[in-house]
Amino acid sequence: MSYQVGNIKSIPFVEVNIEEIEALAKECIRISKDDWDSREISWNFNSSPLLNGCKTLEESFIKWANKRLLELFNLHNHEERINELFILAYQVQTDFVKDIALQDISILDDELIKTNLDSKIQILQNINQFKKCCCTTKLISYFCWVFFWAIQIE
Repeated sequence: MSYQVGNIKSIPFVEVNIEEIEALAKECIRISKDDWDSREISWNFNSSPLLNGCKTLEESFIKWANKRLLELFNLHNHEERINELFILAYQVQTDFVKDIALQDISILDDELIKTNLDSKIQILQNINQFKKCCCTTKLISYFCWVFFWAIQIE
């Protein structure tokens, strides 16, 4: 395989706002990492996200759900903005769209019922989109982990 000047010259290269793309990408990575680290299977897992200083489990769940929804919406917005920047840079507005379906955002896959989601408003209006049994199971699993870990230390 050989590359001539003409081959390299034919590769499309455009100037893009790399600083904005990098900042958005780093924020997407942070949000995804936080989501991963909130699960027991992560090496960086510390405690259940439902242990967040609230007095009742219901308050704790609502606080956690609102925080996670905000992160979901931020991730969604950032990914669409990155798409928009590349679409504009390569001038392919007629071939591609920036829109990403909420179902395609990969965080909260276990906890959120994502089928037939039309809008962010639909999620905000119905907190029941969350699978409470899944969240409760994770909390019980965490307590079992703490209990057996404490026994192991003794």
